[in-house]
Amino acid sequence: MACRLFPFTFSRKEGEWAVGVRFACPAVASNEGDSLASYRKQLYQLAQEVKEKTTAGNERTGLWKDRGEKILTRAVQFIRETVCEDTTDLDQRLVCALRLFGVMEMAEIEELEEDITWDRLGILRDAAFAEEKKRDADSLGRWSGPQRGQFLQLLALYARRDEERTDSWTWRARVQRFLLASRFMLGKGSLRQMGQHLPDAPLSLLGEDSFLVCAEACEPIGRFLRVKLETHQFFGNSHHGLSLKEGLLSLWMSYPVAGALARLYAGQRGRRNVEREDAVKAVSTVDHGFSHMKGFGVKTTRRLVRSLAEVDRFRRTLRYFGFSVNIQ
Repeated sequence: MACRLFPFTFSRKEGEWAVGVRFACPAVASNEGDSLASYRKQLYQLAQEVKEKTTAGNERTGLWKDRGEKILTRAVQFIRETVCEDTTDLDQRLVCALRLFGVMEMAEIEELEEDITWDRLGILRDAAFAEEKKRDADSLGRWSGPQRGQFLQLLALYARRDEERTDSWTWRARVQRFLLASRFMLGKGSLRQMGQHLPDAPLSLLGEDSFLVCAEACEPIGRFLRVKLETHQFFGNSHHGLSLKEGLLSLWMSYPVAGALARLYAGQRGRRNVEREDAVKAVSTVDHGFSHMKGFGVKTTRRLVRSLAEVDRFRRTLRYFGFSVNIQ
């Protein structure tokens, strides 16, 4: 069934089935091939089978407190609109969306049921965009050693491919992974040690601030974020049972991880400029980990993501690994 579904994914959204796509598929990551509309008949048949195999009443877990499906959908739509706003660069949009979600989270349910609240949030969004545009990158402060180690720890999680190792459950494999992850946190070694599909470039490259980014490289990661938001495939049963907040933070952190991977793919080819092909490979690698790595549902990983996604820390991370930084 899983093979027949690939590269399509299904999730529940407002009582209906939403169809997403797996960016681990090269054609999806490159934005090539036929449109979803041309597969309508096959998708309808697959959706019926998925529905039959889904346990009734268990389509969604870990909702955003007790906000309810309608408010939850409106909140995600507001965030998606923020991310799709094209008057600022993608890095600034993500920071603004993160800040605005914090405001939404503090609001009472009754407030979120009123249209005037969302109008006010729209005004606040415009103000947040203006503030981020004026922010001086040098005022963000240095990227601390502990934060760098935490980020590289998250990068190592994305690099894991436990399903490709027949001995992944053994103590030998666990110790091996621990030792590799420890080296990665110190910025040593290469991700290729985790699998042949990963970039063979030293992690020390990530300490350099000389990478240029091709403008076209933003497109694959932007599309990845939009698809996940549109189909709600970043929380609940679609993403390791995480709550809306935890799923959103997990999705946001996939962005700088993709940026780091794209730089390593470029470094593997001896370049210091990130091109679209590097971004396509990075997004494909990120989606595989994002969708399959069960470790994202573990308490320690959730705590790690929560720490890295704190607004000021997130800004500093984007300063090094955002796709809107050092545009050629």
